[in-house]
Amino acid sequence: MPAVSSTPDRYPEQRDAKPVFFLILLVILTCVQGIRVSDVPVPFALFFGIFYLFLFRPPIPAAAPRVYAIVISYLLLVSTVNALRETGGVRDFLYIGICLTNIAVTITLFDLFRDLGARKVGIALMVVALFEVTLQILEFFDVGGFNGFMAPVLRFWAAQTNSEAFLSPEQFATRAPGTFGASTGAGMALYLVVRGAAIVLRRRSMIYLSIIPIIIGGARNALVIFLLWEIFIQVPLYWRRNSALAVTGLLLIFTATITLLAFPRLITGVFIFNSLTSPTRFAEGVSVVNRLRSFQWALQHWQQVATFGGLTSAELADRISWQGGGVDSELVLRSLQFGFTGFLCLLASNIWTGFFWRNPDSWFIVVFAIISSLTNAMLTNFVLFPFIIIYCLCLYLDQIESPRRMPPQN
Repeated sequence: MPAVSSTPDRYPEQRDAKPVFFLILLVILTCVQGIRVSDVPVPFALFFGIFYLFLFRPPIPAAAPRVYAIVISYLLLVSTVNALRETGGVRDFLYIGICLTNIAVTITLFDLFRDLGARKVGIALMVVALFEVTLQILEFFDVGGFNGFMAPVLRFWAAQTNSEAFLSPEQFATRAPGTFGASTGAGMALYLVVRGAAIVLRRRSMIYLSIIPIIIGGARNALVIFLLWEIFIQVPLYWRRNSALAVTGLLLIFTATITLLAFPRLITGVFIFNSLTSPTRFAEGVSVVNRLRSFQWALQHWQQVATFGGLTSAELADRISWQGGGVDSELVLRSLQFGFTGFLCLLASNIWTGFFWRNPDSWFIVVFAIISSLTNAMLTNFVLFPFIIIYCLCLYLDQIESPRRMPPQN
């Protein structure tokens, strides 16, 4: 992570107000993410970030101009070419707006994290995670008719993220979204929140708490990443430095196995287990078939993926209309629009603040983002990508507050 520019704080007397701004931003990112205007997402985090930058004039990370100049220049060039095509239009510039939101959120959070410090940031993130998990539990069990109370609110926000399908009573009974509208997104976002908080608080065993929102939210991708990284990679990696972590991981596996054997109804009553009980049914599921068709379609346009993209938003919409369902792969969509290079630019714009070559936690977010992008939109979804930034800034915060524990900066 590059150093901060030398510009001093212009309003040091307003530093005491920053915890309030951090709390407001967390509420925006979790509860009131944004609205849609003519089917164009308008994230509230963008306006909050602009207001924060205007009010506090925070110092900008030294590497930020270079990173964002490269990313925006490339995307602007490709978007312009796409817009000038016969089927092109203004919508082909939509992802420039996503990048602007990314910049505003990154600089705002960078300044807040730097001023608040690891302990306050970690505690705030764990409070947010606890709040969301509590809501998930209330929704999952419909405690006291809770879903009837929450349904109108969730329905509104789900409409802004095109996730209304997750709000049926049957869905609530098997997977709960918290305040996110989409349950899968809730599982992925809270996984990053809990993991980031555990790192800055130096309580790495707390990472295993993230299994709760992952299971309740039915985030299958997140579960795969959790098992791969937290059990098969992290446990042997930290065995000597943190034996308690390894023991916790092994106890988690043992407890989960015993629980499923003792309460077999969990397998049929929880989406994430129920969807995997029948391999044949899982393989024939709509989501699997749809994604396989999407990858097959992308292979027919391999030239766009290998070069600079070229498929316009209108052409992608026609493909979705023809197929009868969305292309549930960000990797496919963004590579067809901007080429695989464009996808890598979007990846870099999200993770650059927390990427250190020798840090396994940095490689975790690379793996997490790429696997998530195979079947979801993580890097360009205005609800989800701020949580990648939050996690990466947790890595940066750990770097500057405990430099001996971390590798040198890039």
